[in-house]
Amino acid sequence: MILLGYVAGPIFSQKPNSNPLEASLRQQTRLKLGLSCWGIFALLRRFNIYGETLPWQVGVHFGETLMSVFNLTKYPPSLSFLLVTLGGMFFCLVVFE
Repeated sequence: MILLGYVAGPIFSQKPNSNPLEASLRQQTRLKLGLSCWGIFALLRRFNIYGETLPWQVGVHFGETLMSVFNLTKYPPSLSFLLVTLGGMFFCLVVFE
């Protein structure tokens, strides 16, 4: 994760005199990364392929099923947990810049 943060520095940096084209490209990149993270999460979680030790289960109500899907391992961080949090972070960066 540390190496990923170091390599992805240009996606997060904003130069003082940057032009709007660079800003819109940076926003598009963040949006694509957020969608990619959540798409990969949905694919992995749908088929219980990889990234989480506990498979999700269908509950009696939709809320129980949703809680089962998002019952992710935080320590040590699973791939599913990282995809959800990084995807959310990219979307927040798009909104709050």
